[in-house]
Order: sequence, then structure tokens, then C-alpha cells
Amino acid sequence: MKSREKRRQLEEHYLDFFAFAMAMLRDVDDAKDAVQDAMVKVLTARRVDDVRKYTNQAVRSAAMEILRRRSHLIPLGDNMPDKESEHEARLRMVAQLRDELPEALRALVELYDEEGYSIPELAVLTGLSHATLWRRIDKAHEILKKKIEEEIYEK
Repeated sequence: MKSREKRRQLEEHYLDFFAFAMAMLRDVDDAKDAVQDAMVKVLTARRVDDVRKYTNQAVRSAAMEILRRRSHLIPLGDNMPDKESEHEARLRMVAQLRDELPEALRALVELYDEEGYSIPELAVLTGLSHATLWRRIDKAHEILKKKIEEEIYEK
């Protein structure tokens, strides 16, 4: 895939990648860093067949690395929040929001984002067209993004 096409797809889906990173990290700067690292990885990769899948995996890896670095930080005092319990609470919140999706959308999101199934693999499993799968996954991501934003800004 040409670099220009990769850039176009990265720009088109930036908010989806950012929402995914925010769901994992709950920190704007860390989420931006994770997405930027992932985008650089995609742009410098020699071969990328599915930009969204590759980028989602790269965002997940970058976010996990940030979380690992956070876990090695030494607290400065007893008043510091427990990062592990905050992280677990965030993961529970995202799982709960995902569970609130309509069943068909929830299943697609779990298979695509968490299990790493590609669109062609999902097409074989579901019997749906690639275009329909993309639309449904995009719709689910939009719903999740709005729910996450509501959750973040309510607190």
C-alpha cells in the first residue's frame, strides 16, 4: 500500500484510534503518544495490508508499553492514587460500555478489536459483505467513543 493511502486512512480514522487509546490509558497526553507511535510504525512499515487492523494492534501495543512504564513508577507518597486499581476500573468501565452495545455490534467489536479477526475473516464467519462489516464496526466505534467521552467528561 502506498504511503499516501496509508496517511489518508490514518487521518480518516484518527479519532477511532485516539478513543481506543483513551479507553486504555485515560490520559490525553499518553493516548496521543500511543497513537503517534502507532502511526509512525504504520507509516514506516514496509507492508501493511489492513491499515486499521495494523494500527489498532500498534495502538494496543504502544498503550500496553505505556501502562508497563507506569507500573514501574515509584509512588511519591501515601496520597498517590493506586494506578493498578485505576487501570482496572477503566478496563471495567470500557467493558461495561462495550457490553451496552447492541448484541450484533458488540460481537463484531469483540472479534475485530480484541480477537484480531480481519474483515475478510469476519465476512466468512458472518456472511456479511466487507462494506457492511466496516459500516457496523465504524458505527460501534462511534457509539463507544461517545459513551467514553460522556464518561470522561462527567467525572
